[in-house]
Amino acid sequence: MAYQTPYLAYRHALREAGAGALSVETGTIATGVEGRLIDNLGERFLQVTADAGVVEIDGDLSALSSIDFDRFLHPAGHNWDGADLEIRQDDNSGFTSHETVYGPTAVSGSGLIDVALSPAVTEDYVRIRLTSAPTTVDLGELVVTDRFSLSVGIDPRWRDPEPEEKLLEEETQSGVVVVSELAPPRRVVKLVWNRLPAPDFTLLDGLRTAIGVRRDPFWLWPPDDSQSAVWVRLTQRPRSPQESPVPPVTGPEYGFSLQGREVIG
Repeated sequence: MAYQTPYLAYRHALREAGAGALSVETGTIATGVEGRLIDNLGERFLQVTADAGVVEIDGDLSALSSIDFDRFLHPAGHNWDGADLEIRQDDNSGFTSHETVYGPTAVSGSGLIDVALSPAVTEDYVRIRLTSAPTTVDLGELVVTDRFSLSVGIDPRWRDPEPEEKLLEEETQSGVVVVSELAPPRRVVKLVWNRLPAPDFTLLDGLRTAIGVRRDPFWLWPPDDSQSAVWVRLTQRPRSPQESPVPPVTGPEYGFSLQGREVIG
């Protein structure tokens, strides 16, 4: 357990491109359901029939205003254990001159897939490729994103992502208490930054503008390195109070706070 610089990411390249820009190049999937791979519902899986152990999903990013993505994530609960994951990019849709930005690397277990892309995806087309895959592959949210960090640390009194149960408790007429779980536990996040330099504030303000409250989720890599990345939807509007004691001298210096809850599909 050690401190790590928190990272955040809110762009979702394939969702920005739209369902029409997604295609299953190798493997078989029901017609017209590709949008469920980018619907922000995370762990709601689609089943794809592999072709001789291969599944390939292509994304056309050419319509995006900027292409520079250095991370790939896929939610836990899949059946990719033992399959080889490879991610490619190319400047043409046929992938005749592709460059590999990740793998091929064997997937171990069914946990969150969170891998760095090196070099970053900067071309118009990206391909997510599984080989040695099971006959039927579980595909959830396919997240190609870019993450950022800030030049200043968070307030040291941060709240680590902690599971929060959603329970319904009822007492019967006979006095028996019945507790029902309405949903799986979800981690709750609260982070605060104080007196941010202008470039840092601009980054966080960009996140606030892009995702809105209770609309689109974002990814957070917590400051405790024993915690995995968490997909978060804001539960209240981020606050940014002016914190400089002498703003006429220093100019305004803003803080920023984020509070949200883990997204579970």
